[in-house]
Amino acid sequence: MKKKYLLLILIIMLLTSCKDKMYTVKFIDNNQLLSSINIKKGDTIKNIDNPKKDGYIFQNWLKDGLDYDISTPITEDITLIANWIEEPDLPNTHKVTFDFGEYKKTQTVFDNELATEPKEIPKKEKHTFIGWYYNDELYDFNTKVTQNITLKAKFKLTRITINYDLVGASGTIKTEIDKGSIPIKPKNPEKFGYTFKYWSINNNEYNFDTPLYEDTVIKANFEANKYVRVSFNTDGGNTIKSAILLEGEKLTELPIPKKENYTFKYWSYNDIEFDINTKIDKDITLIAIYEKIDNINDI
Repeated sequence: MKKKYLLLILIIMLLTSCKDKMYTVKFIDNNQLLSSINIKKGDTIKNIDNPKKDGYIFQNWLKDGLDYDISTPITEDITLIANWIEEPDLPNTHKVTFDFGEYKKTQTVFDNELATEPKEIPKKEKHTFIGWYYNDELYDFNTKVTQNITLKAKFKLTRITINYDLVGASGTIKTEIDKGSIPIKPKNPEKFGYTFKYWSINNNEYNFDTPLYEDTVIKANFEANKYVRVSFNTDGGNTIKSAILLEGEKLTELPIPKKENYTFKYWSYNDIEFDINTKIDKDITLIAIYEKIDNINDI
């Protein structure tokens, strides 16, 4: 009896869940999603306004290429495609098409009448709209229309993107500047085992004194570090660890060796006293020079 009761509850739950199941209906035009709604299983599509498109008349919705009746109960996820026919030409009229890439808008103008400039100003990233052009000339909207024409949106570049190629150094730098201005010189990047040398554009050194007029990549240039070793020959004194320097660097300090019964005087290189201000560009060995301490017991 208990098993039958549990089975009855399970059946009721399954029937309830099926009844309340939701499906998605997508409305598409020209591969772009117009809208998407969720509908309960068995319900129909309601309160959907027909889309509008300049120069075309909406016919109906298509499902899998066939006419779709929106009064059909929904039993699955479906995608509906807008079906259009081109708007027929009216007698003594012309079409004025406003073209901005993927964006197009069409006006129907009676012969020898004027087209109306769209109130909506086209936008393009990093550009300023400068007007509608016909045959590469700015169109005069006081011109009477006598044929079908296409007006194209024209822009001028006002902002440019500067990408700094750090060539493996840590961090990323990207910025936008006004066209014709000079970017701010960033802090020299650091790269382990390398020394930063200069910034370049198209393999030419750039000193941040020339205005830039287009999107530009500014590249960091490095030189692999070369190292030199300074060895210390203590001539019988205590052992002193070698110093490793970048080629061309100077020693910051000189160690003082210790040798029993001797007083250290200086380090010698090539038989002369070594100058700590010397730039070192190769491996060298410094030799400790001492002075013997007189033994008082021998006096």
